[in-house]
Amino acid sequence: MTETRTTDSEPKKMRPWIRVLFGVSLSLNLLVIAAATAMIMRWDGDRYGRDHHPAGGAVTLIRALPDSHRSQLRDAFERHNPGDRVTRAESRRQQFQDILLLLSVEPFDAAGFEAVLNQQADKSEGRLTGGAAALTEVIDQMTEAERATYLEEVKRLAERRRRQRR
Repeated sequence: MTETRTTDSEPKKMRPWIRVLFGVSLSLNLLVIAAATAMIMRWDGDRYGRDHHPAGGAVTLIRALPDSHRSQLRDAFERHNPGDRVTRAESRRQQFQDILLLLSVEPFDAAGFEAVLNQQADKSEGRLTGGAAALTEVIDQMTEAERATYLEEVKRLAERRRRQRR
């Protein structure tokens, strides 16, 4: 009787389900690493530029609003800043393309470049003014009790922000 034996020198092929399992495991590991990196960047404020929003700034004032008032704020913001979002986004994209073009031409057109930047600044200022008017409108419509609750939430968020900066 002759027996056929395979030698140990032949490498065994990996089964397909093990490859899938390794792929899933690698994906989960990368997801955990990405989540940890995001948390470090979020909570390590000074190094990653998180401190550009002051403790009592607009971000705090908006975050302190209850969800129902935030939806009112969005509606009021749209009233104070007419024009649909898609058109505004296309305008910003076009301005960016203009900037790229101005940076690529020789000789550099400093006046044209400055004009595009000033146009962006004017639009931003208009949006900020509209945002301030919208926030004022929403707060003005609050009852005294709602405004008192809102005040406490603003104070809480501002204090939390100050503690995080230390």
